[in-house]
Amino acid sequence: MQKSFFARAGIYVVGNTLQRAIAYLLLPIFALILSPDEYGRYALFVSAMAIINLIFDMGLSKAASRNYVDYEEDPRRLRRFLEHLAIQRAGLTLAVGAILGLLAIPLWNFVTAGGLTWWPYLPLLLTIAAMDSFLLIVVLIHRMRNDALGFILLKLGQACAQFAFGIGIVTLTGWGAQGAALGIALGSAVSFLAATVVYYLRLIPKEESDRSLRGWGMFRANFSYGAPLLFYDLAFWLRTQADPFILIRFVGLATVGVYQLGYVSGMVMGLLVVSIDLAYAPLYYRWKRSLAEADMLHRLSSTLLTLLTASFAVIGVMLARPVLLAVLGPERALAADVAPLLIVSHFIYGHYLAGTRSLFYARRARPITLFSITVSLSCIAITFFAVPRFGVMAAAWMNATTFSILWIGGCVITRFYAPPVVVPLKLQIGLTLGLLGLVVAEPSMLGVGAMGIVERLAISVVIVACLTLAALPKALHLRELMNRVTREI
Repeated sequence: MQKSFFARAGIYVVGNTLQRAIAYLLLPIFALILSPDEYGRYALFVSAMAIINLIFDMGLSKAASRNYVDYEEDPRRLRRFLEHLAIQRAGLTLAVGAILGLLAIPLWNFVTAGGLTWWPYLPLLLTIAAMDSFLLIVVLIHRMRNDALGFILLKLGQACAQFAFGIGIVTLTGWGAQGAALGIALGSAVSFLAATVVYYLRLIPKEESDRSLRGWGMFRANFSYGAPLLFYDLAFWLRTQADPFILIRFVGLATVGVYQLGYVSGMVMGLLVVSIDLAYAPLYYRWKRSLAEADMLHRLSSTLLTLLTASFAVIGVMLARPVLLAVLGPERALAADVAPLLIVSHFIYGHYLAGTRSLFYARRARPITLFSITVSLSCIAITFFAVPRFGVMAAAWMNATTFSILWIGGCVITRFYAPPVVVPLKLQIGLTLGLLGLVVAEPSMLGVGAMGIVERLAISVVIVACLTLAALPKALHLRELMNRVTREI
């Protein structure tokens, strides 16, 4: 049981992280082939794409993941659910696309501060979001079916297509940011066509559909669960993607681009913790539904995942500065300054996800949604006033502040609405303070040359080894408990 779970979870994490990170991982490559201003424009496009994709989804993918387990044991009911899920996705896509298009055009120059023209970027953004919203549902159903191969093929297929089209168009045509954006759209189009074929030929059961299930009832169940989660997710994505749209008002496109290069490291860490959470969620839901030991399993799993992500965070904090300086050069030192802090910020976000997981199983998402969006919007407003006074680094520190408030507040809300809170709070606090200490100390105590890199690697190895030793007893306990549960079943 545990071997198959960890094998599949590893595939899900790699696939989801790579697919969602591809636009960010392309940033350093585009930095080498685009002019500074064109590169900053592309960075703005990528940030806008993340937010618009989320709005298009409207929480339907999360609702589909949560409600899938209620239909999966009856093929006739499952077919009816999946048939209407596709109809719901198409209807929401048309409605949201029309509303966003009408609202975005008059507001576009204000939101982007002139950094992006609405044509051709807005049509490309809407097209990409429409295709990706369906693809997201297809890959999440693969995850719920424990179909790791199908999941990874769709994820990596989209990543490779976007990479090939984006680099190829910019290199061959010299179209700059517009060419890079068009490449992402073409990659999404290829993936959308593949996902449509897979959905109707492979995922929908062959049995006759159960007509007793009413389409309106399924839509209401999905929408009532998923729509509030739009604001929950917006709390994360607005916080992570707001910085470029704030900075463009006070600095040039080139500086925005350099800041986003540093943000790449933090976003990859953020996508890692989100991907781990997505891979873990189906197992957690099934534990809570059928096992008395679910809370203990969740606590042990959360402890191990915290130690695992802490290991990645340590390596990221120690190596981000010398690697970015070596790749980008000293003229883009700002990227190296913000990267370590943003890595820790997204590590903290992982605590928030673990601490609030039980709220979603209990369908008590509204309190945490209201809290999350309020905190994020408040911190974005503070960032808007802090940047002109304290400089660009204020935006990075506000990320850490936002996620810390979300983490602690989320645990308090869980304590009242879906007790008990079983995550390892003391361990999370200790590791977070230790990583923040590294962020403060590493610029002045360690060099960035060859010897400095060796020292950083040595320190990272020692810390990761200590974290691994701390994880071993918990891993053995988890293995023993899962084996006992398997025998009882």
